[in-house]
This record gives sequence, structure tokens and C-alpha cells, in this order.
Amino acid sequence: MTTQGRPRKACGVCKAQKIRCSGDRPSCKRCQRLRHACNYNGSSTTARSRKPSQRAHKRPSLIPTTARDGEIDGNGGTMQAGRDVVSTPTALRDYPTTESQLGIRTTLALTLAEAYFDNIYNAGFFLPRRLFLESLAAGTAHHHVVLSVCAWGANFYRDEDGQATLKEDGSMIEWAKRAGRLVFQEIEELSEENLVTFSNLALFWHSQGSWRISQLHKGNAYQTLYIMGLGPIVSRNENSLESEIRRRRFWACYLMHCYSPERLALFEPIANMENLPLPWPEEDFEAGMSQCPTVSLKSQQSNGGIYCELIRGLTFWSSVVSSLKSESDFSVKLTDIHTLDEKISGWWRSMPSGFKLSPSNITAVPHDALPKVVLANLVYHQSLCALHASIVPLFCWTSSDESWSTARQVSAQRAFDHACEVSELISAVLATYPRLSGMPNFVAYAAYCGSAILIPFMWCLNSKIKERAQANVKANITMIHMMANFWKFAALLQVHVRCLFNIHNKGPTILEDEPKYLDTSKLTNFTINATYARASILEFTGILRSMGDGYVKPGEETKDLGIQETTKIALPSNGEQIQLAQLQEPHQDTSLLLPRRQVNDLNGQGSTLDIFSPFFDPEMANLFSDHEMPNFDQFDTSLLNFDYLEMDGWNDGMDMASGGQKT
Repeated sequence: MTTQGRPRKACGVCKAQKIRCSGDRPSCKRCQRLRHACNYNGSSTTARSRKPSQRAHKRPSLIPTTARDGEIDGNGGTMQAGRDVVSTPTALRDYPTTESQLGIRTTLALTLAEAYFDNIYNAGFFLPRRLFLESLAAGTAHHHVVLSVCAWGANFYRDEDGQATLKEDGSMIEWAKRAGRLVFQEIEELSEENLVTFSNLALFWHSQGSWRISQLHKGNAYQTLYIMGLGPIVSRNENSLESEIRRRRFWACYLMHCYSPERLALFEPIANMENLPLPWPEEDFEAGMSQCPTVSLKSQQSNGGIYCELIRGLTFWSSVVSSLKSESDFSVKLTDIHTLDEKISGWWRSMPSGFKLSPSNITAVPHDALPKVVLANLVYHQSLCALHASIVPLFCWTSSDESWSTARQVSAQRAFDHACEVSELISAVLATYPRLSGMPNFVAYAAYCGSAILIPFMWCLNSKIKERAQANVKANITMIHMMANFWKFAALLQVHVRCLFNIHNKGPTILEDEPKYLDTSKLTNFTINATYARASILEFTGILRSMGDGYVKPGEETKDLGIQETTKIALPSNGEQIQLAQLQEPHQDTSLLLPRRQVNDLNGQGSTLDIFSPFFDPEMANLFSDHEMPNFDQFDTSLLNFDYLEMDGWNDGMDMASGGQKT
């Protein structure tokens, strides 16, 4: 008979997690409900399960514990006095060390986890690398966390032959789906491990083009954080490693929302964001303690850490998008633009000089840090680029508006300069960094926006401006194509950048020079109105959601950018699709087309946006001479290409942009 109130002795599972136990034998009520292995005094009883092959397991937290002076750790060692020391989680007896439960060999899981940390710039926000790898090797990591990490790692994994075998055989998608099923089974537990898995799956499904599923997991991550909060320990002991890990998970969730059109006010009930300590520098985090002074968004100071700068920069980016979506009068909007410009420029001036990149100093940054540093730089340039391009019809694809022409011309020059900075930095990355899989998705978007601003200058009468625009657009489309192997949003951008070029090609605005020397009518008398084009250029992922319709379904993404013409310019019909073009060697003739291949659903996902081949469309490839054609041997060539609409005149347009004549 079970006694009322707190039981005299809890089972091993409940005791380890420090939660209330019913004390029922042979299995307590909680273990029966969750099908855990219930044990008392070393003996265990596994609750009956409809799937006996899925053995139950304890779930220790990945948040490290700290010990007082002289205490003994779980391995019998004495903790050092005077500082927090991370204790190794207790090994679980029932964690699979073979393929019997998760279906993933431990050695492969470790390899995939390394790929996850090497290629996801904010992976260390969700999971401390060293702690997680230790728990994975020891067999103490949560199953759904492991599956989500392995699915993410499989997105970047290549076998000895350079093939994406774990993508092709469906393992990657299966692991992600299993992680989702497992975490939903435990959703009422409200653990931080659930927050980690939901966040991982949100980013993973976004990379695969399942926009709605991505948002579902992102919403669950936020709701978990909203309900749990940060806990009193974060404010009571803000310099402990445990508090730092919890804050990092908050900031990771915060950053996901910075990229999207949602307002950051959602986070105000969770924490005082202005005063919440920003992440420690990475060297302090690895050491387990920080000697740096506490900094926050409100303090406007830096602690020398790159994550500190990313949070500042992406907070400004979110403010930029909110400003662009406002319906205020132009005079108010212009004031907002210059106010934000000054704040963003102030952040940039205060950034440590070692984080400020140029094509000449990019090689000085260690490769493992470069994606994060590049992202911080592009967030700065892209924020100002989008902010000022938003009032220049030629750049943001809005209808003609000649009012406030002087202000628009000033902003046009500002947007042009930062678009060139973005593009030239991307060109330097392409020339020096071998692992583009590690570049964040935002990099492809910045390349796309830069192209949208610079494409009109490919017909410029000033040869220096024309050559600079051509070189920069070439670098941008190279980056977009290469990143499309790993991010399906980048694959979608390939469709859109070609659409932008096609429209400019069929009715180019002949520009004599850079914006500050132009007749302002060249910048404001734009005859194409495209609702989706503006969103795609200025809002990053804003094009994936429309008012009233929710997030777009996979396969239903816009391909024509919602172009509404006021002049006669031929648009591609829905039935005009080109055959797949693949280059077998870097110098192969790009005009050779292979037979169309049937698009199959390899992973049972249903209709989704198919990823591009890394090779250039034959018409786009005219930007490149034979000796400049990038070598794509290191990239996945087995994925199915995205079929996009053929646009007549692409070759001719590229020839004209290069100084040739139409025939």
C-alpha cells in the first residue's frame, strides 16, 4: 500500500532527477507512465511497453553540476577548491552502445556530433561541446538529443567517396522524425533537453525546406522556455557555469527569433533582456569560469566575445526588419532609418578590431571562428544595406516614387557601398575558406540582397563600376549555389536571383555611374512592382510567410516573386522549365544538358523544395570564364536539382553585361 505524501524512499530514476516518486513497487507510477526502468536498491523493473525493443532510460540533465570545496565528484575525485568544476554525468546502464536501440553506432554518432559542432555556428549555445561529447561517449545523453544532433550532422556528413550517404539512404530524415516523436512523448516534462531538441529540429527542418514543421518546433522551443523561465539560480549566481549554460540556451532561442519577422517583445516575459548578461567569451566558457566583467545589451559594452557581438548585431537586424514593415509616413520612416543607422554604426565602432573583417585580413581569423566572425560582419553591412535600400525603388522593387529624391539618392549610395562590402567579403571567403558548409544561412541571404542591388549596375556605362558589379554578382551567386547543398532556403534564392536578373535584362535601366552621380529619376522611376521581391530582398525569411496564409507549404514557394508589370516584359510561364544542367568536370562545356531526371521522394517527405545542384545553370555560367569556373568536387553532386523556370535571354543578357552584342 502506498503511503500518502512524500514516499519514504524514491526509486533510482526519480531520485536521480530529484522529483517526487510514488514509491509503488515494483514500478512507481511515473516510471510506468514513461515506460522507464524503475529500480530500488540496484534492482530494476521495466514497465511494460508496446515496443519492448525500446528500452527505457534515465535522462540526466546536460547542465553541469558544481561542487563545494572538498566534495567528491561522481568518479571519486576531489573537486578543486575555489572554482566551479563540471562533473561528468553518471553513466546509464541502459544507454545503447550498439545499434540495438537508436540504430546508430557510437563511433558514427560521435562523428556526426563533431560535424554538428563544426558546421552549426551556434551549436555550442545549445550544447557545450566537450560536455556533450563526453556524455555521448559515456552513454548518458538523452536519446532525442542524440538523434537530433545526428540528423543535423548527417546534413554535412560525407563518406570516404565524398557522398552524402546518410542523406541518400534516408537515415538523416528518419533520425529527425524519431527525435521529434521522442521529444513529443516527453513534452510535459518541461526539461531543458526538450528545449535543445526542439531548437535543433527547428533549424534542421528549415535547412530541409520544411518551413511549417520548422516553425512548429521553433514554437515549442519558445513555449518550453516561456513556461520554464531561466530559474532563480541565473540571477542568484550569474557567474556559475550552470547559469551561463542556461543563459546561452535563452540567447540561442532569442537569436532564432531575430532572424524571423516576429517581434522580440515575445521574450520580455521570460527575462529582462536589456540587463541579462551576454554570453562569456569562448575561452572563458571552455575554462568553465569567467574573469570578464558582466556586459549586457543595455551596457553597450563588449566582453571581447563573438557571441556578445552577434546578439547585439542581430538585435539591430530585428529592429531593421520591424522598421521596414511599419506603415508610417515617409518623413517618420526617414527619421527611423537615420536613427537606426547611427545606432548600428555605434555598435560597429565599439566592436573589437579583431572582429572587423576586410578581404586583406580575413586569413588572420582561425577557420573554426571564421563563420561566426563573417556572420557578425555581414549582419552589420546587411542591416545598413536593407535599411537604406528600402526607400530606393530600383533596389527594393517597389513602384515608382519620386518624392524625397535627394534623401533616396543618399540612401542609394549607402546601400550600394554596403552591398559591395558584403560581396567583396564573400569573395574573400570563397578564396580562403574551404568549408562553406559551416557558413550560416544568413550568408546566402546577404549574397542575394547584394546581388539585387548590384545587378542593375552590370549594364553601367562606367566600365569600372560595371566590372565591379559583375565581379561582385559572380561572387554572390557562387556562394548561393554552394550553400544550396546544405540549405534549401539558399536553393530558393537561386530561383529568385535568376528572376531578378531576367527582369533587369529584358528592360535594363542604363546607369551612367554609381548612385551619388546619377540622375535621381534612374533610382526612383522603377516600373516593376513585385510584392514578394521586396520581402525577399529586405526581410531574409519574410518571403516564407504571407499575411493570413501562414507559412508556405513545401513546394509552393513563389518562383516569380509576385511581379506585377506596368510595362510589357515577358515573364516565364509556369510550364517553361529547363532541363537539369550538370558539369562533370570544372572545364566542361556548360551548354550541354543532361536528360531530365524524375524527382523522387527519397525520404517519404512528400513534396518539398528540391535542392539545387551546386553547378551553375548554363545561362548563369556565362559570368565565368573557363579558367575561373569553381571546382565543385568537394560538394555533394548526387542531390536532385531544383527545377526552375527557363527565362529567355539569360545568355544574351550575360553577353551584353560582359560587353557583347545580342544576336
